[in-house]
Amino acid sequence: MHESDAHGRGWYTRAPMCGIAGVVLREGRKPSEAALSAMGMTMKHRGPDGSGVAVFAGAGLSHRRLAIIDLTEAASQPLALPDGSASICFNGEIFNFREVREELARRGWSFRSTGDTEVALAAYREFGESFLERLEGQFAISIWDEREKKLLLGRDRTGEKPLYVYRDAEKFLFASEIKALLAYPGVDAALDPAAVPLYLAYGYVPTPGTHFSKIRQLPPATRLIVDVELRERETRFWDYPVGGEEHADDVETACTRIRDLFRDSVKHRMISDVPVGAFLSGGIDSTLVVGAMSEVSTHPVRTFAIGFKDAPSHDETPFARAVAKRFHTEHTEFQVDFSFFDLIEDLARQFDQPFGDSSAIPTYVVSKLTRQHVTVALTGDGGDELFSGYPRFRKAMRMERVPRGLARGLDAAARRLPGKKHSSPMGKLKRSLARTALSPAARIRSWAGFFGDAELAEALSPDLLPGAIDASYDHELAAAAAADPLNRLLYLNAKTYLPDDLLPKVDRMSMAVSLETRAPFLDTALIEYVFRLPGRYKQHGRTSKWILKRAFRDLIPPEIEKRPKKGFVVPLGPWFRGPLAARVDALLEKNANIYPMLRREFVARIAREHRDGTRDWGQHIWLLWMLEHFLAGRHGSRA
Repeated sequence: MHESDAHGRGWYTRAPMCGIAGVVLREGRKPSEAALSAMGMTMKHRGPDGSGVAVFAGAGLSHRRLAIIDLTEAASQPLALPDGSASICFNGEIFNFREVREELARRGWSFRSTGDTEVALAAYREFGESFLERLEGQFAISIWDEREKKLLLGRDRTGEKPLYVYRDAEKFLFASEIKALLAYPGVDAALDPAAVPLYLAYGYVPTPGTHFSKIRQLPPATRLIVDVELRERETRFWDYPVGGEEHADDVETACTRIRDLFRDSVKHRMISDVPVGAFLSGGIDSTLVVGAMSEVSTHPVRTFAIGFKDAPSHDETPFARAVAKRFHTEHTEFQVDFSFFDLIEDLARQFDQPFGDSSAIPTYVVSKLTRQHVTVALTGDGGDELFSGYPRFRKAMRMERVPRGLARGLDAAARRLPGKKHSSPMGKLKRSLARTALSPAARIRSWAGFFGDAELAEALSPDLLPGAIDASYDHELAAAAAADPLNRLLYLNAKTYLPDDLLPKVDRMSMAVSLETRAPFLDTALIEYVFRLPGRYKQHGRTSKWILKRAFRDLIPPEIEKRPKKGFVVPLGPWFRGPLAARVDALLEKNANIYPMLRREFVARIAREHRDGTRDWGQHIWLLWMLEHFLAGRHGSRA
């Protein structure tokens, strides 16, 4: 292999994107090769290009391969050290593997391949469990140490690559997806009732929880050690830096540093032996990704956008088209309408549990479109988390300045105001005034979540009434107590919404069609630098992403910089009132699986209010629909 030009043709070989799975059995029992193969087969979509299994006394590893770099059999996994003392199954990319390789070479290591998988395994043997701290990339790593009879698992810092675990008295399992765990014999697939109110509140079950009682998600930036007696030791090896903003660089120095770090990140993520493109929404983040790609590429960048042909207010393709024209990309667009809602069954299968973000639909469609042309796509994910791009951050900062006594008075005033229609100006004012009296965690959830506390109490059966719904938010806000107010909110978002909603959505929908995605904004050096900048650099008056826009003012077209923030929102409201109204009604049938978890009269009320326009319950109905599909699949029926 040879070093790449800026278009990414050739480089040192690297690991493929893929799916991994494995088992540790108590007392050194040898696992079944067939059972391990069955785990891998459930994730064939993550790795259609090959498979591999390795069996040891007490453990086994299973791998599915999606060839991205080094398309030869030399990149096959599981991969073992020459002396057989350790073997690795790896999902992801290590972007700094050359530097780690050079350090290992100076320490006497030689390599049979030029890939990052072998480098990661050698780094483990040389540096021990702390080798994860030296790796920069997106990864889920499993290493079986034959010498010490232990399994090491590690997940990347921000949670780009998934990793789930299961244990009972006789076995410990891990896999990239829940379906692979469920494929292993003797797994207890009982559901966790406490997950339902959390899902209805957030649209997901916060890490480490899942909808299954005995399955949990390994948190990002975490290593887990399991021995043959199934004893576990879990530690965090990294966290977002908080506090110390007073020592930040001045604005112009910060702009220069951000430009350099971001461009380096984009360049590293363009490395591939297969075609590379980019998702393009027409927002700031994807615009900058495409702009930076265009600067270092010797060929036109391939860009892909998606819109809604029956909902112009939700369609961002005109802005994407303007960016494509600005950077002379080879641009492809696709339009989605309500007929794509039939994908819901496929989506439910891909997530293995209910998932509340309806933008999974267009994400799947744009991934499938993109995969017809390229195998790797760069995304703008993480830009809002780093630079304060969501409107709720600006709203939260305003409310943080309201004294508590005044907040209670405003809440009392809100209760006396007339007006029942949720979307009316008076309805919006009442909700805004009421939010001032909420705790910081509850206030953020009121913007970022779905069902509120009062709605949950009305919706759920008595045995499912929620307990500490805001526990995960409260924990992360406390962990960032040393940060300034805005950075504290950014920390909360980076530890909750990013790994539990945004990244799983992109991973599942892209891997469902065997497309690898890479997120330049999630580069560790960039994150660590930007998180130490004061909040006023990111939210400057009414301007969000102020420092980012200032740093790249030459790359952002004026019409893109001035447009308000617009999320990747599906027009569920009009769909559920119009062409899909009959299917919403079907959700209320007597044999629906959501009953008796949910009160029938509550579901009937929100469907009625949505239909007559009293309130837009579109996103909430989507949550119920996904829950119904999940439960129907377990009971062998269809929603």
